[in-house]
Amino acid sequence: MYDWKRSKHGILQNKNSYWGRPGKSPLHKLKDTNYYKYSMQLNLYRELLERFYEFKVSNMFIVRFHPSSDTYEKVKVGRMEAETNALLEHRQAETNALLEQRHDDLDGEEALVAGVLALNI
Repeated sequence: MYDWKRSKHGILQNKNSYWGRPGKSPLHKLKDTNYYKYSMQLNLYRELLERFYEFKVSNMFIVRFHPSSDTYEKVKVGRMEAETNALLEHRQAETNALLEQRHDDLDGEEALVAGVLALNI
């Protein structure tokens, strides 16, 4: 799988120089760089394809092009299973909390409708 980026700055240019900023929870162990952001993006795409479409992704690449550059950059991205699962679980917990809050704010028939919609039935 390939992800095309149009950027003046190299993908690996700031992989290790991140100005001391960690990623946001639950990805606080990753550096806040374009490399890791792009890598997580690809890994989320991979997870969706494999989980919901039964499509097996064997390799992932970020490819950078820009009109001001005479060449391109192609970087292989590794699988980030733990980070991908942590992010999806974190987002699911946030969504559940919001649904609970909305449910608490509703009563009777509105709560039932909100619950059915949340199940995507």
